[in-house]
Amino acid sequence: MKKYYHTLSKENKKAIKEQYKKEYANSDVATRLLRLKIYSIAGYLFSIILLAYTFKFENNKIGSIIIASTLISVSTVYVIGIIIVKNRILNKIALKNKK
Repeated sequence: MKKYYHTLSKENKKAIKEQYKKEYANSDVATRLLRLKIYSIAGYLFSIILLAYTFKFENNKIGSIIIASTLISVSTVYVIGIIIVKNRILNKIALKNKK
């Protein structure tokens, strides 16, 4: 089922995003989403560095590959969570402003 926000035109989506930025600029949700974004970026970077180090120097490759793949999957879950929460908030704002 499509959310109401996804059925809007580009101009209405842009207006709702501007309203989101104004209302949720310093809110608890915004800081949590930013923290999740930082964690996901750090997870991706650390896993890439770990994989590069593993293939270059490490003898125990299987363990390091498992750790790196776990970090990549957790970081991907964080990114998906960020997208879902932001879309729910945007949809709630769109439904509140529905005329």
